[in-house]
Amino acid sequence: MNAGKPARYIKTKLKAKGVDEKEVEALLEDQSYDPKEMALKFAKKKKIGPYRAGFDEQKEFRQKDMGTLLRAGFDYEIVCDILGQNFEPEEDKSV
Repeated sequence: MNAGKPARYIKTKLKAKGVDEKEVEALLEDQSYDPKEMALKFAKKKKIGPYRAGFDEQKEFRQKDMGTLLRAGFDYEIVCDILGQNFEPEEDKSV
């Protein structure tokens, strides 16, 4: 749980080892699994999203970071929320 892995990853690994699905659900409930907290730990570990060096770098690598988090198994809403931290889109200057 401390590794910052998504619930989907944990469930799959435990099922592969033969652990009953009800036991997996109970484990996640008992540990008070917070997907946003796990996504933040993952982002910090990988130094992506809000943990990149500067605003310009965050902006430049936003799509790549989004793909990394999504491939890791985090939900789209959580990924958008994580990447939205410290990220301010530019205003449309074409008007």
